[in-house]
Amino acid sequence: MSDPDTNEFPTLIRPIVDGVNVGWKAKGHLRDGTEADLSQLAYMELTNPKYGTLAYGKNPGGNFDSWAFHENGGGGAVIVPYATVDGNLLIGVVEQDRPNQGGKVLNVPRGFLKPGEPHWVGAERELAEEVGKFVGSLRLLPGKPTNPNSAFFETVQVDEGVKFSTVEVSPGLLVTKNGLVKFRKSAVTVDKENRAAEQITGCHFIPALEAIMLGDMFTVAGVGRLWGMLKS
Repeated sequence: MSDPDTNEFPTLIRPIVDGVNVGWKAKGHLRDGTEADLSQLAYMELTNPKYGTLAYGKNPGGNFDSWAFHENGGGGAVIVPYATVDGNLLIGVVEQDRPNQGGKVLNVPRGFLKPGEPHWVGAERELAEEVGKFVGSLRLLPGKPTNPNSAFFETVQVDEGVKFSTVEVSPGLLVTKNGLVKFRKSAVTVDKENRAAEQITGCHFIPALEAIMLGDMFTVAGVGRLWGMLKS
């Protein structure tokens, strides 16, 4: 944990002092089941090298308490695979079990960066892990890196934020099976072990208008940026 008596903090959050309006209520339980008293908490920091740092304390922009999350690299990588089939724009999505969204959902490949990992490398890795390896060139979509929620996510450093990439998939790599447009088995090498770990049950292509109506914010933003690039 950072030392509250120094200026070395992983986020802009600072310790709560007298006079700060406290709105968040902190409580917890110890491993033996007893409740921990956190009512006088001035500063808290949770760090996981896979994701980043979550801090609670005084908000830097006002006289109140808040929390902030500083993600590895300032934000993760989102990849929007696409193909044009018979004049129709299709978006590659993975089917994934996401308990925080209630179960299985569709979304474009995306994920956190590893510590020190450049966005470009993270994008290539996430695409290979969640979709598979196939013939196609990854390219960065135009636009500034994005902040998922500026009330709680920090992207204060230059070039921090979620970055969007895309890759065009040749229609020749695809086939329609059971009503779904998918990769031909011979066209893609799938990392089955990682897919299982990520609770991904498949990958297929859907119309862009359908993809932009999905409940995943990163998918909606990614499809919008792809559309803007293709129309410019």
